[in-house]
Amino acid sequence: MCTGALLALAVSVLHRQGQGVGVHGAIGSSDGALLFVWTLVAIGTTALFTLVPSAHARWSHRARRGGALALAAHRAGEGVPG
Repeated sequence: MCTGALLALAVSVLHRQGQGVGVHGAIGSSDGALLFVWTLVAIGTTALFTLVPSAHARWSHRARRGGALALAAHRAGEGVPG
């Protein structure tokens, strides 16, 4: 999920940086300009709302795993370095 969100965000950003995307460019004067722009906004928004919970879950899983390993080492009598 995290990789897909990053790719979707990159697609949105890269398409906005293209030549002719502005109001006076080729896309701004075409028939499907409004649909194209709103599709980019929707893709970028969806990517952000997917990326944030995905990153949070990844970091919280890593923290829980590290805490469990330290607790297991402490219970085994190895102690926790620090």
